[in-house]
Amino acid sequence: MAATALSSSSARSATLPDAWRVEVFRREGIDDPEGNHLLAAVRELGAAKLDTARAGRGFLFPASLSRATVEAIVRELLADPVLDAPRIVAPRTPPERRDARVQRVLVARKPGVMDPIALTVQRALHRTGLAPEAKRDDFLVTTFRAWELVGVERIAREALQELGRRVLAN
Repeated sequence: MAATALSSSSARSATLPDAWRVEVFRREGIDDPEGNHLLAAVRELGAAKLDTARAGRGFLFPASLSRATVEAIVRELLADPVLDAPRIVAPRTPPERRDARVQRVLVARKPGVMDPIALTVQRALHRTGLAPEAKRDDFLVTTFRAWELVGVERIAREALQELGRRVLAN
């Protein structure tokens, strides 16, 4: 897996996908076991001084889908309305900046590595009729992990990348 730390607007704009981006995080105030696990691992390694960490599941869908279709996919397949707070970002659009203290690390599979979750989602889109075009060879779903980190102080980009390689990409 490859980790990318996003910290400047110029770096973000160069990497915006031509695809719908869906990120599903736990709602504020609901326990995030993966975020807690990351905090413990980082403290054990002494890699960075983090206050909070949140884990999110990310999905990329073809830009050809309508916003209504993407919203239905999120509602029906990807997010639990009680536990999760999904975010939908239009193609070639940066995600909304929620808090200036939050730093993000995205972890995606390397090209050519099988993505069983993406394949399962794609099959479900076709079988449920949410996106019948999911059967086409040119329809591609991709997954990634999104981590939102808040440190005691701002974490240097190099330290975020190292954290991504040592802890998040495994």
